[in-house]
Amino acid sequence: MATALAVAGRDDQPQLLELEIPGPGPGQVKVRVEAAYLNGMDAMVAAGYLWDMMPHEFPVVIGRDFAGVVEQVGAGVEDFEVGDRVCRDHH
Repeated sequence: MATALAVAGRDDQPQLLELEIPGPGPGQVKVRVEAAYLNGMDAMVAAGYLWDMMPHEFPVVIGRDFAGVVEQVGAGVEDFEVGDRVCRDHH
């Protein structure tokens, strides 16, 4: 389980939710997030402006730009190892 800022349903406000986080699939890594931030796209998603423009599967986690440490690597991952410090920025 992990705590994430998320929108549970179409008409809901963002809130902290406890979500089950699966292990990484092929080509994926699982990261223990140490810091996350919201960008303009997150604000538009949280406000509901994009529900009709993009497909969404609830709960929708916002604040997907982050920095942290790789905890697990999935099959076929060669560029990252457990313990690597990483960041993801959608800009």
